[in-house]
Amino acid sequence: MDGVKYKINGDLTVGVRSYAGSAEEVRLDTVRYLGHDYSVTAVYKSAFEDSDIKELTLGDSVSSVSSRAFYGCKGLVSADLGPVESLGAKAFAHCTSLTSVNVSKVVTVGAYAFYGCSALASADLSSAETIGGYAFSACYGMKEIVFSEDLKDLGAKPFCWLSFYENGKKMPRTVKNLAGCTFAGEGDRTLSLVRDA
Repeated sequence: MDGVKYKINGDLTVGVRSYAGSAEEVRLDTVRYLGHDYSVTAVYKSAFEDSDIKELTLGDSVSSVSSRAFYGCKGLVSADLGPVESLGAKAFAHCTSLTSVNVSKVVTVGAYAFYGCSALASADLSSAETIGGYAFSACYGMKEIVFSEDLKDLGAKPFCWLSFYENGKKMPRTVKNLAGCTFAGEGDRTLSLVRDA
């Protein structure tokens, strides 16, 4: 892909270091270099920060997205993170057009990972064990979140400024795995909660 700079690792894998291209659709999977196929396994810090991409698809080999990797991509509308297990801090923060994101395999969501993604309507966190502080705060368009039964750790105020409703009734501030200041700063926004079966 034009405009992508990679870091070659010793095991025929690469990580994305930076992007200076003009493509609107980005797919990161494998790259051919000097007769060898390299699997993309990571997107490094600030690699796509403030770029003009609109659609993102990460291939089966990508397992981690570092901090600020897609920070401020204001035109990004959809992101399929495939099998990614780890999202760094502010990985997608301030992607204000992001409406659709597949995070169903993500185990660790870093602090502020989706902070300020005001158009984001839903998140399937059915694999998440850790959700960092302010991870989904200021996601004012959020309507539905699926939680994992394996959720173990919540940072400070991961859903700040959002209220949780189940079957039309506002949930109390303390519910299993979502206690205390998780709901601090509740506003008048409605967020339906769908529990993982």
